[in-house]
Amino acid sequence: DRAALDWLCRQTCVDTDALGSFGVSYGAIKNTVLAGVDERLKANIFALAGADLAAIITHSNHKILKRLKDYIGKNGGESDEQIEEMIRSVIQTEPLRFAPYIDPKTTLLILARGDKTTPRANGELLRKALGGPRTVYILSGHYSAAFYTSMFGLPYIETLAREFFDKHLQKTS
Repeated sequence: DRAALDWLCRQTCVDTDALGSFGVSYGAIKNTVLAGVDERLKANIFALAGADLAAIITHSNHKILKRLKDYIGKNGGESDEQIEEMIRSVIQTEPLRFAPYIDPKTTLLILARGDKTTPRANGELLRKALGGPRTVYILSGHYSAAFYTSMFGLPYIETLAREFFDKHLQKTS
């Protein structure tokens, strides 16, 4: 991600003083880490994201994450808590470590009230770690959040993003 940002910053048509990020789900989790280490990102939107990856993997309803959890606990007999601790012991890149380095005043968090893929509790944990940025809650689950996009005729999320970036990323050239 940083290599892509390096490339972007070398483009003559890019205003490097007005860069932001927008990530959804795993992309938002990754962008939390990127924004925490790279000051070139002046404003960030994290949609359907969360923190505490071990807990997300252990409690998500996502079929791939369920398979991963089952694989990790393949010996059987381990509780969810034991599996979660096994996962936590090996994760090195955790959004909770990077969130304190992100300015909450230039961050927008979009959470789905009924999210079971990135459990809502993990979204709230990220919100707290980010220092309480502006947070918009949508009445949906993880995948049904798509109904709030132009893909389904209601460009609510795109409108929020455009207004947020217009406010926080002023053109300097």
